[in-house]
Amino acid sequence: MRTSHRLLLFGDRVAAPVYVSSTTNEAGTIVTVTFDKEMADPTGKHAQFTVNDGEANAVTAAALNGTTTKIDLTLTNAIENGDTVTVAYTAGDVTSSDTGVLETFGAESVSNTVVATSQKCNSCCFDNSNFFNGRNNNNRFFVIKCL
Repeated sequence: MRTSHRLLLFGDRVAAPVYVSSTTNEAGTIVTVTFDKEMADPTGKHAQFTVNDGEANAVTAAALNGTTTKIDLTLTNAIENGDTVTVAYTAGDVTSSDTGVLETFGAESVSNTVVATSQKCNSCCFDNSNFFNGRNNNNRFFVIKCL
């Protein structure tokens, strides 16, 4: 009688990369997500990420940033100055460069660094303190100090 033996070795599991932070670019077209370790190329894995800026904003591409601890997510629609933005990830096959598998993370706040653009003022006034107050076309309040 022949007996078959199997030897299974369980090594240390490679630690999963951990979400650190995220920010928009000044144009609002990219969300850059930072992790605690270097990441592998995420090309073609963009659908595993979700960006919301008041409504779902589909991610059309994912690419390593010049800093390999960062992944750039290209968006369908540009985020606007003042929008509240979140990013989330549903576990798939995004990995760190040392093969750690990125785990699901829920809606994390994104730092919105989109630069405000000049817009037509619908309702404006000057007060006596050299401040110009108004509301733009999106009914957002703004203040400009005159120097």
